[in-house]
Amino acid sequence: MNELQIVTFDGVDVVDSRDIAVMVEREHCELLKSIRVYTQYLAEGEVPVGDFFLESTYFDGNRQERPNYLITKKGCDLIANKMMGKKGILFTAAYVNAFERMRKQAQPLTPAQLIAAQAQVLVDMERRMDEMQGQTRALEVKVDTAMKAFSRPAQDHWKADMDKAVKELNARMGWSLPKLQGKLYQTLEDTANCNLNMRLTALRKRMKKTGMRYRDARMLNKLDAVAADKQLRAIFEGIVRSYQAQAVPSREEAQG
Repeated sequence: MNELQIVTFDGVDVVDSRDIAVMVEREHCELLKSIRVYTQYLAEGEVPVGDFFLESTYFDGNRQERPNYLITKKGCDLIANKMMGKKGILFTAAYVNAFERMRKQAQPLTPAQLIAAQAQVLVDMERRMDEMQGQTRALEVKVDTAMKAFSRPAQDHWKADMDKAVKELNARMGWSLPKLQGKLYQTLEDTANCNLNMRLTALRKRMKKTGMRYRDARMLNKLDAVAADKQLRAIFEGIVRSYQAQAVPSREEAQG
């Protein structure tokens, strides 16, 4: 069995029902039917359903919106209790280990740890770029140049300022904007162990519940999902700074 991927949604560690369906070798639609029965029983017993299962949606390969559930550890316990034999034992072991790993990794970062995490992102990105392009400039010189070239956006206008910064960076690098955005978002997902598509789907759903029109909710994008999380903002800024460092020419290049 493959390892389950645990993500944090609104401060709660959850696993996607699609991943569970694959692990226990069930059709996703059949697992959804079982979960709906469980939620009905919980509601009838006046037990908070949200402690076990959170309704969500995703987009399939044809860009059609489909239902799924985000399942907490309690929800996994309930599903496992209904399973017998080898599959039930292996599933229980898998989700217990996955949630335990997430618990150990999810300790809140102190300001000092957050700064250290951003610094590590910069160092890793710079090393990879140097290896690919055969550059020999010292990392501390690049970071210093990047910090001077890129100032932290005002928090109240974070998304607009960051969008502008990415577009200016793209103009200097000469890439297509979708390519640069894709690389930035993929690096963020790898670094923060998050799923931006899932976060975007949840954000759209929350905004529609607050009264936002369906069309406006559909206009939200991945940068909106990043902007909704302070920790993701900080990490994303560090990633952009690293790309800024690569885009700024060295003193030797500028004089040549």
